[in-house]
Amino acid sequence: MTADRVADLESLERALNESLAERVEAQSATAAESAVVEAVGAQLRWAIWCLECLRELRDVVDITDPRGLGETPQGYRPQPTAMGHVMWASTTAMGALDRAAAAFGAIHLPPLPKGRLHDLGSLHESRSALPKEHPVRLWLHAVANDPAYRDLLGLLRHPLVHRTTPMALRARVGGAPVPWERLPPHQDAPGFYLPGRDLKIDPTYRRSVTVVEFLDEVSPSAHRHVEAAVALTISGAAFEGSGIAEGGPAERP
Repeated sequence: MTADRVADLESLERALNESLAERVEAQSATAAESAVVEAVGAQLRWAIWCLECLRELRDVVDITDPRGLGETPQGYRPQPTAMGHVMWASTTAMGALDRAAAAFGAIHLPPLPKGRLHDLGSLHESRSALPKEHPVRLWLHAVANDPAYRDLLGLLRHPLVHRTTPMALRARVGGAPVPWERLPPHQDAPGFYLPGRDLKIDPTYRRSVTVVEFLDEVSPSAHRHVEAAVALTISGAAFEGSGIAEGGPAERP
């Protein structure tokens, strides 16, 4: 049963590994090129693992749902639990995108000092190094203009990681005691208010989002962009113009 839940991700990772191994072998890659290809594989595997983490978190959110009883079935308070879950969700979803960007950065950009890796921000800042129609630049454009990233993940992650953010609290009122399993799920889940474009807290509090709402919007987006990054890598399109393990054996000296 567990294997069925991640079979698609395991298949994606296996296809990636096989493709990169074949690329190095078939195209007589140099030691330096092989090192870059290995780095690409490591970053994209990490991105795929992030996707599995997001799926696991969705199950954890259901298991720890207080359902209006004032504490989780494990005895924890709803607000800290929700805070931990939404931080897990936001950093993991952003991590998936950053690792895909790091793979592309390893192919097309100079290494950063002190062993630091490229991420979505540095890849976006250096996007002019690639032609406008390059597959990697088109991928980057798709991420930057995805509402799940632009209007939710890109706004909420920063205040969650670097400061506090206001919460919308909800609670079930009155009624006879009901067993946990018969209560509606997520009825008292706290919401987290989104900041404005300048990352300052919006004093009008126009929108708050629960962790379930966050995951339902952001997780499919992260899956879509990581799968697209892996597809570009497997097809070879991600390597276009880099000179790294590029072209068939006959094209190499």
